[in-house]
Amino acid sequence: MEINNNKQSEVTYKFFLPDNKDELFIFQNASKFFIALHDIHDRCKDVWKYKADPTMEEFELAERIGEVVSESGIFDIE
Repeated sequence: MEINNNKQSEVTYKFFLPDNKDELFIFQNASKFFIALHDIHDRCKDVWKYKADPTMEEFELAERIGEVVSESGIFDIE
């Protein structure tokens, strides 16, 4: 008997179409959405951290958008 010490698991997602086509679209594009949120956060950080003289409106908007992105949980991946 061979013992497999590899602790990987297989995960299967099911989407019942056409009822769950929106959820399937989100699932299929999750990596694109992740990258977009990460890029948005970086651009906001450029404003609040590195821009020489941002206006108060620019700073506050960038900070609020950055908070929304952070609260989405995209940085919680380990």
